[in-house]
Amino acid sequence: MIIARRYRELVNAYLERSPPWRGQLDTITPRLYGLPVEFSPTPEEEPCWAVINFDLEKEPGVPVRYPYFRLF
Repeated sequence: MIIARRYRELVNAYLERSPPWRGQLDTITPRLYGLPVEFSPTPEEEPCWAVINFDLEKEPGVPVRYPYFRLF
């Protein structure tokens, strides 16, 4: 998920940060409800981000084990 940079301060308190897996020594990827989060470039770099709030890429197909699904 890519979120517009202007929401960084607002969303920052809700991001989950976990240590990287063994063998992954690069940066820690913040997550929001389990989804990896990145922040957009500035609107000066890419003007479309002056209007767009977020961009979510979905993997094709049906989720195999959706962690937030509960039967009531």
